[in-house]
Amino acid sequence: MASTAFSERIARSTKATRGHLQTDGDGHYAISNQLLVDRRAVAAAGQALAGGSEEWVKRCGFEARTLTSVFSGIQLPGGRDVEILELTFASSSENIFSVTRELRASLPDEASGLISPNHILIPASLSDFCPHGAPTPTTLAELRRSWNDPRLRFPLPPPSGAAPVNVTIIDAGYQWNPDVVDGEALWGENPLGGTFTEVEADVLVLSQDSEGVSSWAWAPGTPDVAPARWEGEPASFSPDVVPGGEDELVALAGHANFVAGVIAIGCRAAQITIRNLNGAFNTLNPYELPTEATITRAIAQSAGADLVNVSFAGVLCGDTPGSSWALALERLGPGAVVVAPAGNQQSNLPHYPAALHSSHHQVVGVASTTPPVSATAGLSWSDYGAWVTCACDGTDVRSTFLHVKQRLEDATAPVRYDFSRDSLASWSGTCFAAAKVSARICEEIADAMNAGISIEPLAALGKVLATGYPDPRNELGTILPF
Repeated sequence: MASTAFSERIARSTKATRGHLQTDGDGHYAISNQLLVDRRAVAAAGQALAGGSEEWVKRCGFEARTLTSVFSGIQLPGGRDVEILELTFASSSENIFSVTRELRASLPDEASGLISPNHILIPASLSDFCPHGAPTPTTLAELRRSWNDPRLRFPLPPPSGAAPVNVTIIDAGYQWNPDVVDGEALWGENPLGGTFTEVEADVLVLSQDSEGVSSWAWAPGTPDVAPARWEGEPASFSPDVVPGGEDELVALAGHANFVAGVIAIGCRAAQITIRNLNGAFNTLNPYELPTEATITRAIAQSAGADLVNVSFAGVLCGDTPGSSWALALERLGPGAVVVAPAGNQQSNLPHYPAALHSSHHQVVGVASTTPPVSATAGLSWSDYGAWVTCACDGTDVRSTFLHVKQRLEDATAPVRYDFSRDSLASWSGTCFAAAKVSARICEEIADAMNAGISIEPLAALGKVLATGYPDPRNELGTILPF
């Protein structure tokens, strides 16, 4: 369960009023005035939700207004769609989670996922979710040893092999700036070289026409982040969630750099596209947070990828995934694999999208083999449970990071981190265990292609899982030997 301090960080870091965001204290976070409502929910309830006939929602004391479709402009199989409804509460004490439960009660049990809060999913690089602390500097020599590759160097060459393996990473955004930090030059070239491209993920944008009429639409756009330093958090924890700006670095900075590096180093045939959700926890606009709507839309837009690596995790109201997940996966196609972290809270509650594996075998939920229960402080941090697909070692993974000098304020003395020498880091978390699994799946695909064999990503996943053994406690799925 996330702490009260963490929910306060969310409110502070978005600079938004508490009314924009809600938490129920059980780890659920959501946009306070939104529901994801599948059109089929209306039919299942025998009610209309269009034009002037919105009694189904009005009976609960709300005035419903459709913002926009989650999959607006994205062709879904069968023309199916999910709509976001903006609800105006009759009372400021209304709770989006209890409202969801009330509305779900009007539906058949099997249709409950057609109504869902627009959950905020938590990036796994935030303070309460990384007990092993902030990333620490490492050297190229240490990186080579950890990857058992004495010839590893940057920038990486273009993808090798018969054909590239197409990978999409949905994360906080890749940050690389060919300028200088403290008078020192950055890498002359992007360290991922030809393996890397980036696109901005879509967020909801409010606009006005020439007559002053407001409307919502999906459009690419994320706030800028100026990397400089982290501050304000004890040295034993990850950096605090601070707004990006002059002399400040958001906690998400460098996360996508790290995940992309793990996949690119682990599979040289990977051609990586990062969908930038850098607006997470660094925005005036709550609609730019990493929600079910923005993440499932990004998954749907990744159609054509062999593998999608999603760096977010969260618990859902009633442990019920909204229908936008299934629709996004259907748009992605059954041949692609989605890899997601289990989360870093030492919780056995199902975290999504990792826990979707039970109903969608193309989704892989990855934990870390750090002990789920340990008497040793700092060793118990990976989420676990029967919902986990597999686990590998997510401790002290080494990868590419930012070129930056920064200071982390401790209660007694400042701790300085200097990433300006090699711009590489050691970091721990299930996100990085997940990236290692993604790299292994990609390697299986590349090896097959180089041998002239056609292989589906799902079959490549099976080969990776076959290298492990079942966790006898049924807490970490298949234990993988890396």
